[in-house]
Formats: sequence, structure tokens, C-alpha cells
Amino acid sequence: QWPNPIDCIYSQRALNYLTYSDCLELLIRLRGRSRERTRLFLSMGGVNAEYGADYSARHTPIERRFGRLSSEMSAKHGIRAEICLYSQDELSALARAAGFIPERTWRSAFGSPKLIATV
Repeated sequence: QWPNPIDCIYSQRALNYLTYSDCLELLIRLRGRSRERTRLFLSMGGVNAEYGADYSARHTPIERRFGRLSSEMSAKHGIRAEICLYSQDELSALARAAGFIPERTWRSAFGSPKLIATV
């Protein structure tokens, strides 16, 4: 059961394990339970990070992007499932599509896009 209303939403690369459409649907549902000024903090695996260079779905449009890391990167990072990797702009567009207002986006030193948004 989710709290109602929600005050804070936080995910540190867990949403990468959802397809884009499932992630968008989840964020829309969370947005619907959010109060004014709810903060959204997201960090996603980056298509421009080290493991994105030979990611199987690298050149697939975000709406259909869902693939595996190379065997070398999978072993190195311990990611064995299919994932959806994002660019900074794609993460910002995802938040906007779900009804959030991006306040700040940036990339970590490792190339992971990060976002802070509000309702």
C-alpha cells in the first residue's frame, strides 16, 4: 500500500529494470498520489555511461529500449537482467511526461543521469 499523499519519491537506478512504458506508468501513478511540492529524485543508468557503450539497445528509441549489457560489462557491474538506459534529456522528458516539473538534471562522474523534479 502506498501512502496518500506522497511527499517524496526516490529511486537510485532501480527503475532501469522497468521498460520505458512501465516506468512512465509508475511515475504517472505516483504523480497522481503526490501533493503539491512533492519532490522526485531519480538516478538512472546512463546510455552514455561506461556500460552503455556496447549496450545492446543503445541505438533503439527510448520507448522501445530494453536490452542487456555486454557480457564483460554485465560481469563488471553485476547487472544481468534487461534494462533501459537513459540520457539526461530522456530522463527529463520522462519526468515531464509523467507530470513532474524538472528543476535540475545532471550527469554523475560515471555518466548516470540524475534529476530533481517537483509536482
